[in-house]
Amino acid sequence: MSQEVRFNFDKSADFMKFKTYKWVTIEGVVQEEALTKEQIEAAFDSELAKKGLAKVASDSADLFLAYQFGIHADQELSSSATTLEYKVGLPLGGTMLEEDSILYKGELALDMYATSKRTRVWRGVATKTVHLDAKPNARQKHLTQAVKKLLEHYPPIATGGH
Repeated sequence: MSQEVRFNFDKSADFMKFKTYKWVTIEGVVQEEALTKEQIEAAFDSELAKKGLAKVASDSADLFLAYQFGIHADQELSSSATTLEYKVGLPLGGTMLEEDSILYKGELALDMYATSKRTRVWRGVATKTVHLDAKPNARQKHLTQAVKKLLEHYPPIATGGH
């Protein structure tokens, strides 16, 4: 399954004026361990550079960027059932269904705040089924793909988001 991406933006914002950004953290959001944080920010930094944005350490950046990352369990339809029933221990043909099949969905959200207005001007969310036992190279590849697809619509065209 490929990444599903949603985004929205402030139609009054002039995205051509944004040239620099600084990473910030959202108060109260659980942060990833240092290695994961570095990988996520590096993936975004690479794609944002292609979009003409430069990372700076100063609070005078045009944009403050913050991301959130999470994985949650989602129940999958039974692949062995002969009818469309969820695997929740319901009898099927006189036998009990096997243990629940669980899909894990990863979500990565990026928020951009215009420092001049202190308001959010862009938000994108990428969602993908993830395999918790994936090797580090596979996880990095999926992260890079998700970030690339997430930023595909940045800077937005003022005709609307989705």
